[in-house]
This record gives sequence, C-alpha cells and structure tokens, in this order.
Amino acid sequence: MAARGEAPPAASGGGGGAAADVAATPGVASAAVGDAAPAAGPRAEEFDVEPVPFEITPEVGGEPGQSRATFRVPRAAAKRLTEQPISKGGAVFELKVADEGAEIGSDADAVVYTVFISPKPERTADAIARRIARRL
Repeated sequence: MAARGEAPPAASGGGGGAAADVAATPGVASAAVGDAAPAAGPRAEEFDVEPVPFEITPEVGGEPGQSRATFRVPRAAAKRLTEQPISKGGAVFELKVADEGAEIGSDADAVVYTVFISPKPERTADAIARRIARRL
C-alpha cells in the first residue's frame, strides 16, 4: 500500500515511559535531527519565548540517570509556579522551591527545581524552562 503522507500511529510516541515521551516530543527531539527552526504549527509557540535560566546536575543520592534541573525565577512567582505541575510529552514535572535560592541568583531571584530521568536532560530542561517562562 502506498502511504499518503500520513504518519503511522506508532510515530506518536506511544509507550516507552514518560521520560521517553519527553525526549520523543516534536520540538524537543526535532533538534536532534537538525538545527533548523521548528515548522510553524501548534507547537512552534513554545520556541517563541526565551527559557528561564537553568542548570542541570546529576541528582545526588538518586537513581542512576536522574537529573536535577534548577530554574531561576522571580522570588514572587516561585510559590505560584509550584502549584501546578509542568506537562511535556505525556510526562508531568512537579516543581519544588529550593532552599538555596540565593546561591544561583540575586536577592530578587528564587530557585525551583525538578528531578527526572531523560536520555537528553538538556533538551528536557529547556522545554520545561520555556513552559515556566510562559507562566511568568
């Protein structure tokens, strides 16, 4: 049978767990294919905002492969950001306020963080940082 330009159902990222879904999401994984700008469409808006500043480190005392992404946000918004989780590609990321807020930013900044497992933690953290920026 000849395909008519439709993606097969398996291309939607079914299975593989939440971390695999995050890495296989259009807009996040497409950067692995090439550095071209994303095509216009419903997911292009996530690239319209600059991500909040973030750092990624291995989670101390966590399972192998766990990463901790910390995000610098305005202190006044930190608690509000933790009230609703961030969703990306079928995964849900719970944000928590870090105690060491002054370490990363100025007195006007706070730090929120999440811990996750992803084959490409930088891209996952970037997607989360862009979603945080849209909420601010």
